[in-house]
Amino acid sequence: MDGLKGVARKKYRTKQRIIKCLLLHGESTCNWIAQNISLSVPSVQANMNELIKDGFIEEKGQGFSTGGRRPNIYGLKRNSFYILCIDVGRFEVRLAMVDSQMNIVIGIVSHEIKFQDDFSYLEEVCKLTDNFIDTSSIKKEKVIGIGLDMPGLIDSKKGVNLSYFYNPEEVLAVHLQKRFNLPVFLENDSNSLALAERWYGEVRDKENAIVLLLSWGIGMGLIINGELYVGASGFAGEFSHIPSVENGNLCWCNKQGCLETVASATALSNLVKEGVRSGLASSIFKSVNGNEDHIDPGIVIDAAHQGDQFAIKILSDVGYELGKGIATLIQVLNPEIIVLGGRMARARQFLITPIQHALHTHCNPILINNLNIRTTNFGNEAAILGSAILVADRLL
Repeated sequence: MDGLKGVARKKYRTKQRIIKCLLLHGESTCNWIAQNISLSVPSVQANMNELIKDGFIEEKGQGFSTGGRRPNIYGLKRNSFYILCIDVGRFEVRLAMVDSQMNIVIGIVSHEIKFQDDFSYLEEVCKLTDNFIDTSSIKKEKVIGIGLDMPGLIDSKKGVNLSYFYNPEEVLAVHLQKRFNLPVFLENDSNSLALAERWYGEVRDKENAIVLLLSWGIGMGLIINGELYVGASGFAGEFSHIPSVENGNLCWCNKQGCLETVASATALSNLVKEGVRSGLASSIFKSVNGNEDHIDPGIVIDAAHQGDQFAIKILSDVGYELGKGIATLIQVLNPEIIVLGGRMARARQFLITPIQHALHTHCNPILINNLNIRTTNFGNEAAILGSAILVADRLL
């Protein structure tokens, strides 16, 4: 689009808006699209006819009519373009290809690789991505961009991660764009989850929501007035580092007593290890063959579902501490809904019940009367889908 001017640039931008509307909202009539993007019906129809000719959209049938001619319904043509998604976690990297209808068509392919703040690690991720592209059945020219989510203080608009891989001489997104010869967009992992929930999940019809990513750390994405809220510098949502315990354990951020030290998967794992060392009976230690380094949230949650009382208690303790932190958020933000995602979310009621107990103890009852607390329905696909939405939003 950089080389286009005047009418040509305006037409190109209109086509982008039509594609984005169909991508994020699904199949629609021409009238609905025109209303949604605030353009005239004839203008939208003319551009849609060209998009049909170019192979981006197609007619999907006819809609309902209260009288007169039934309107045509349009949608994006299957496999007209793809988005490559990279989800960087603490102990694994996951890759997937998402198509023009927001379906994961290849992947999710997972590689066990421990996260390191080192450019050699980043290059290893790039090589895994190269191999993923080369072995896929999709031509690279059909990939419109790459969405990358990872931990850290990320300014998504600038493409910078101030926590990891920071180089004042070259923006991270630009470095990766040169590496792959494709547009690359960065986002914090919890914001990716929030984007997925906002467009396709529990928050789709909500205006104000809190989305928590409960993994080895705790991340938060905020939806305020229907939009992802990132704050003045893009760093809003650092919920895990609010003070929680006076003179508590040292957090990786070099502060003591952060919420993350008592309410994350890391805290859960540490509590289980302490319990096992003190001689408490639990099926958890047997399930990891006595190797405490293999204890992770999934094993604890499985034990709880099988009735292991120690696992249930530990999840309850962590859930209550998390609830105390959430109580503060509710009193500041007054959300309609709180969505829990990440590794810990699979605990469901083992976590939600103590959270609710903490809220009734520490929160103004008026603020929680109509509050919904739910777990994500996306499972491990949320961050991937959120990254794809980010690319669509920025490119289109």
